[in-house]
Amino acid sequence: MWTADEPRRRRLFVRQTRGGIELTDRQRQRLSIAMPESGCHGSDCIGLALEQLDELSRAGLRLRPRALATTMFARLVLSDLFLHGIGGGKYDQLTDVILRRFFAVEPPEFMVLTATTHLPIAMPSVTADDLRATELRLRRLEWNPEQCLPADAPEAARRLAADKRAWLERDLSGGQRRERHAAIQQINADLRAFVERQRSEAAAERQRVAAELRRRTLLASREFSFCLFPEESLCKLLLELSMKGA
Repeated sequence: MWTADEPRRRRLFVRQTRGGIELTDRQRQRLSIAMPESGCHGSDCIGLALEQLDELSRAGLRLRPRALATTMFARLVLSDLFLHGIGGGKYDQLTDVILRRFFAVEPPEFMVLTATTHLPIAMPSVTADDLRATELRLRRLEWNPEQCLPADAPEAARRLAADKRAWLERDLSGGQRRERHAAIQQINADLRAFVERQRSEAAAERQRVAAELRRRTLLASREFSFCLFPEESLCKLLLELSMKGA
């Protein structure tokens, strides 16, 4: 239940009282459907309740059945065979128990089927591997810039690369390793100046690939409503599924 003033949906609880029927969400809403103290029978009671529910509806009250009750009614009254997705199929295992215990009937069968189809929209061709590749390139430019120096790098850059290699090749005692770490950090910082253009290009490429990958992920979702798909593509899919089922 919910109202215009309290639009958040809340569970509905119903109980019979001495004066009629009480509807409540056990929080803020507490409404009543009055019944005559002398009692009423059959269609008279139903008509009286419907009149009051109609007044409550015009005042902004909204009552809707929950999924289990809706599906239970559809299976018992409206359909010969109810089709479920995977999630609904799990729910209706509980519905079967309720039907057997409460209505004392053998539940009508339902069928579970699922299929994945995507919106007919062109999607970027990037993959998660592409994003990882751009991130690895950025990391390489950050921590191993000497490996990315252009062929025509100036002599100063080559000397820095040689100094770093010399530091890495030294067999140092524990106390000298801190000195080596600081020296390599400084050399890396100096070398980055010679690959700054590559770093800017790699950062822009990573941003582009990440944006396209997110777009692809969204467009490839199987959660879009059926009404967004062309009718002919859905009919084709359903015919293919029915042929496989046959």
